[in-house]
Amino acid sequence: GYKLTPQINLGAHYFHAKQSGSASGAFNGKADFMVAALDYAFSKRTDAYFAVDHTRVSGGAGMTLASNGARDRTGITAGLRHRF
Repeated sequence: GYKLTPQINLGAHYFHAKQSGSASGAFNGKADFMVAALDYAFSKRTDAYFAVDHTRVSGGAGMTLASNGARDRTGITAGLRHRF
């Protein structure tokens, strides 16, 4: 993470996973997950956030992210948070 200004925080993360040991090899493979996030603080207790993430899997035929066989996906998250 990096504090760009007193109100703006930027963050980025990367994760890598490897799976092996499947008897048929269908579930052997690897996954990569990346996310970038921006957070803007309106006050000490209220902020807005925006994040984009991307996941990709590779390897055997069983290495999918959904029942439709997708091997990569991208998501977007946005919100307003207030702490009571």
